[in-house]
Amino acid sequence: MKHLHLLLEKFLLLDEKIVSSPLTKLSEQGTIIKMNIFLLAHCG
Repeated sequence: MKHLHLLLEKFLLLDEKIVSSPLTKLSEQGTIIKMNIFLLAHCG
């Protein structure tokens, strides 16, 4: 199960970079955040 947590951490780090980028559209941010919540619910 540890590899899932490492993978999730990478997703969250990537999410932070994308959300902090001014070039990213709000709809794209929302989709990525929803994906992270989905991953947390199923892997965590």
